[in-house]
This record gives sequence, structure tokens and C-alpha cells, in this order.
Amino acid sequence: MRIHLGADHAALDTKDALVEHLRAAGHDVVDHGPHSEDPEDDYPVYVLRAAEGVRDEPGSLGIVLGGSGNGEQMAANKVKGVRAALGYTDETARLAREHNNAQILSIGARMNSVEEAKAMADLFVATPSRRPSVTRAASPCSIATRRPASCRPCQTLLADPPWCL
Repeated sequence: MRIHLGADHAALDTKDALVEHLRAAGHDVVDHGPHSEDPEDDYPVYVLRAAEGVRDEPGSLGIVLGGSGNGEQMAANKVKGVRAALGYTDETARLAREHNNAQILSIGARMNSVEEAKAMADLFVATPSRRPSVTRAASPCSIATRRPASCRPCQTLLADPPWCL
């Protein structure tokens, strides 16, 4: 499995441990950086590279990391066609794939140990999605982006459809 990784300086050590762990498990890992610790780095650069890699290589997955994982998840979700989910337990990592068909797992290195991050990564990669494509339940925002704001289902599901654009 090809897996794209990107992080910020707060998660450099965890990212490097995951790269080594996933390669040892036989995965084709693309490390989008950073490759050295720089508190001035701009995490969206590395996260967006990883998310674009997932978008451009159907069937691949991604893992993005930061201090909490929140900003990285938000940045990855800006890439059209990509679904990123924040994982903070083994269960949320598994459910992100199984129920939400997430392609990218975001992990907070300040919230989880390296061993917990490895376990979440393993579960995420090993879990098949039960949803072959995004459905309304998995992504109401996909409805708003495909239909005009005047569409009745969009008005029913979303108080203000442009929130997800």
C-alpha cells in the first residue's frame, strides 16, 4: 500500500517513527516532510503535499501529523476529493476508514504516544471501507458542492450550504 505522510515540527519524531514502522511492514511510504526540525516551518506545505499525493494516486492513503492533529486535518480536507479524519484512539482511526471512507488519518503527536500513533496507523491502513464512495451520510458537504444552494435537500441538511465550500 502506498502511504503519504506529512507533518509539522511538533510531530517530526512521530512522523519519522511512522515512516520507519510502515516501511518495515512492507508499505511504500512517501515522506513529504519536514525532514528536519524547524519551529518556523509551515505545516500546510507538508500536509497539502501528502493530501495531493493521496488525491493523485487513487487507492493510496495518507497520514498527517501535528501537535493536536486538528490543523492538519483541516488543511488536508481543503484538497478537493480528499477526506481526512482526526484519530485520537484506535477506535476513531478504525471508524474513520470503515464508516467514513477517510483516505487520510490525522494524528496529534502531543496527544498520543509514538506507540499509540503506530497502532492507529496500523488499524487505519488495515481497515477496509464499508462505503465504496462518499454518501450523504458520510459527507453532507458533497451534496452542497454538487447541487445549487436552492436545492431542497441542501436547504434541509444545511442551514447555510456555502459553509463547506
